[in-house]
Amino acid sequence: MESVLQSLVTHQKVYSPFEYLIIKDIFSHSIYDELVNLPVTPPERYNAEGKRNSNNNHIFFNEMNCKKFDVCRKIAATFQSRNITSSLETMLGVNLKGSYLRIGYYVDKDGFWLLPHTDLSVKLITITVYLSKDKPFEDLGTDLFDSEKKLVCTTSSACNSGFIFRPANNTWHGFNKKNITGLRRTLVINYVSEDWLSREELCSPQINY
Repeated sequence: MESVLQSLVTHQKVYSPFEYLIIKDIFSHSIYDELVNLPVTPPERYNAEGKRNSNNNHIFFNEMNCKKFDVCRKIAATFQSRNITSSLETMLGVNLKGSYLRIGYYVDKDGFWLLPHTDLSVKLITITVYLSKDKPFEDLGTDLFDSEKKLVCTTSSACNSGFIFRPANNTWHGFNKKNITGLRRTLVINYVSEDWLSREELCSPQINY
């Protein structure tokens, strides 16, 4: 937890094309090593829609996987802890009481892309962490767009770094088609409201304090 908390304390705030926070050195070396060795493989092929929900290339840190993989349990417990939720509430001006934690681990290869989109309104916070097992990369981050869906910038995808934002109708982001050498691993952490329908994806229990 200490490294996660420190990464939040030392965040860098960016205001364009929307407000977001850059965080670095998020996980300890031991947790990072466990994460990149989770048994997740990319799909054989990608669809033409540019959407996540139709690509089977991920696992969720739900109750089953938290029992199966110790690293899933540790990370879920960290982001459910009061120290972390309190820091995020202060940084982003959001109330997380009564919310749920949803953590997805994604592995992608060349051919992956995502249309510019904004997150569902039931997502209160989105955190993306970039992971790499075989070789470091810094040019495969998330593409950020303006209100006209024109590319403004791409976040750094340096190992063990990430960015945080509070979803809104202007938080357009995606992943333009580009060459991916090796595998692109990301951990996507969301705090979601009680209206989230796919309960089988969620960490347990509900966040209360």
